Amino acid sequence: MKKPIPTNPGPSATTADRLATAPALPPNPDGRNVQRAHAAAVALAAFCRHTGADPEDAASDLLTDLMHWSDRSGPGFAEELRRARTHYAAETADFTQAAPEEHRD
Repeated sequence: MKKPIPTNPGPSATTADRLATAPALPPNPDGRNVQRAHAAAVALAAFCRHTGADPEDAASDLLTDLMHWSDRSGPGFAEELRRARTHYAAETADFTQAAPEEHRD
């Protein structure tokens, strides 16, 4: 039996339960990372419906299919992954942390 891809926490979980079991999240400087994660969940759910992929395998299957698409349609996958990592770094940068001051003697 396939498990659905969660797009939000289950109704039986309390907020305290969700916070207690949630992994530590990176910074969210513009406050939009929840929406970004939700958009990814919607895309993965659509991918599962379209392909019949198991939710547990959906992310890796989609990435694999994007590699095949990239081979045929556009820029190389490695370049797109590099760009995605750059975007992710900017979207999770902690701008509130000041750079440590150098110790001067």
